[in-house]
Amino acid sequence: MVRVFYNKITMVELILILAPLLRLVVVAFFVVFVAMSIDLLVGLHKSRLRGEKRRSDSLKRSAYKFVLYEGGMCIAALIDVCFFLCHGFQLFGVSVLHGVPVMSFVLAIFFCAVEGLSVREKADEKIHSELSRAERLAKHILTRDEWIELLTAAMTKVQENNDKVSHSSWGAKRKEKEE
Repeated sequence: MVRVFYNKITMVELILILAPLLRLVVVAFFVVFVAMSIDLLVGLHKSRLRGEKRRSDSLKRSAYKFVLYEGGMCIAALIDVCFFLCHGFQLFGVSVLHGVPVMSFVLAIFFCAVEGLSVREKADEKIHSELSRAERLAKHILTRDEWIELLTAAMTKVQENNDKVSHSSWGAKRKEKEE
């Protein structure tokens, strides 16, 4: 017969047990927040140098990114808490990592790398990519002469259709009068 012992612990005891892990998680949250803030400030500075207006759309994207990144960090923190409480790393034979928020750290490193690449991206490269995109779009747009030719052909076709309709209806009315 298997005996299971349940330890009743209070919420305060649970928080005290999780405190070292949660301190490290808060550090990871803060590092990601700082990286996002640096990217936002550098982006605002680059847009000012290019003479662009700072639009609310860009700031909305930053707010969306904040929710996305910090939400991901919350999920990673919950996974770390579960691993800590279930002794997950000890089950996998890596007891050295018990109490280390591995998922939070991995995700924080990833987000910081993404933000670092965004900061390093030069404003000239952004402008160049926007110009090349506009150039590709312009190639798909018809020239003035092509528009004139296209509209002339369409108007000619409409006129021909109108002539056919008016001739056929006039001929039908004439036949009715003759009968």
